[in-house]
Amino acid sequence: MGRIGFYLGYALRNLWRSRRWSTFAVFSVAAGVATMVALRSLGLAIGDSLAATCGRPTRVT
Repeated sequence: MGRIGFYLGYALRNLWRSRRWSTFAVFSVAAGVATMVALRSLGLAIGDSLAATCGRPTRVT
C-alpha cells in the first residue's frame, strides 16, 4: 500500500507543478476521444446508408 501512495503522491505533485502541460494533455485526450467517437458514428452512418441503398437489412446489435 505504501508504493501506491508514493506513486499517487508523485503523480499529483507532477500534475500540480506543471499545470499548463497537464491541461494540454487533458484537452489532447479529450480531442482524441471526441475524434474517435465522431469517426465511429460516421462509419456506422455510412454503413447504414449503404445498406439501405443496396436493399440489405441493417446491422443487428
